[in-house]
Amino acid sequence: MADMFPTYRRGEGIGYLLTASVVGALAATPFVFAGTLLAALLGYQSPTLPYAAILWLSTIVLLAPAIILTALVRPDPKRIAENLPDYYPAQSTSSNNPTTASNPGNSIRVMSYPVLATFAVSGLTQGNMTMNMAFVPEVLHFHGAAIIIISTAITLHIIGMYGLATPLGQWADRFGRRRILLLGAGISGVGALVTPLATDFWTITLGIFLVGLGWSAATVASTALLSDMSRPGERGRVIGLNDFVLGAAALIFPISGGIFLGPSRNFLALATFGFLASIPALFLAFFLKEKKT
Repeated sequence: MADMFPTYRRGEGIGYLLTASVVGALAATPFVFAGTLLAALLGYQSPTLPYAAILWLSTIVLLAPAIILTALVRPDPKRIAENLPDYYPAQSTSSNNPTTASNPGNSIRVMSYPVLATFAVSGLTQGNMTMNMAFVPEVLHFHGAAIIIISTAITLHIIGMYGLATPLGQWADRFGRRRILLLGAGISGVGALVTPLATDFWTITLGIFLVGLGWSAATVASTALLSDMSRPGERGRVIGLNDFVLGAAALIFPISGGIFLGPSRNFLALATFGFLASIPALFLAFFLKEKKT
């Protein structure tokens, strides 16, 4: 998506992609229900291995068209990125020297402050999101919530992650990547503080919704910013490095959160850890400088 949009619409394009993800997230529950019915018709019940196998193999129903549609994409998005003026002839590509195959632009310096700061901000918001998503069922269960209530909270969290991604991407194009990164880090910190400390369903759900919304803002803005700074031929490597940071954060934060929470259910320590993690993200984003295009 970043390859197929010019700089001044790149956030919008990435927002479309994330917004589409909400469809799959909301479809997961009926999909699992249908797989459960199929397993029951075949005589298998949870938690047997054949039951689990049926659910996993049923994903082919969704993956097969995804593979086919991807294979039909022409031309390759990288080729579009190298020839953007050909695809947006009636509009400026937001630069006096648009990136093309003959003019690839400046190579990105991976160890530069803007790149490392973007990695850190996206990683910290990702860590906060995965940690709170992992522990919000425990918070709700501790306060007596039923399974359906917990499921509803997670659904609203997912809507926060994806549902507003398109306007967030448009704001990143209009107001700048840095401001949306700051917004994402700030909202993530507030959500991480509220979620473990609240005691009623709606406040806890508001907290986990804010965590998802902060993640969405940071993800859209960081992906757009990294794409802005990189050539089409190196964009995959840069985004891949950022994904590695996200994966590491998704591993470290839940483990750390579990240590802070402990057997005594120290929700204050968990909330403090999540909130403090947003402070370096805000600090790093504040000093980012965007290239004017």
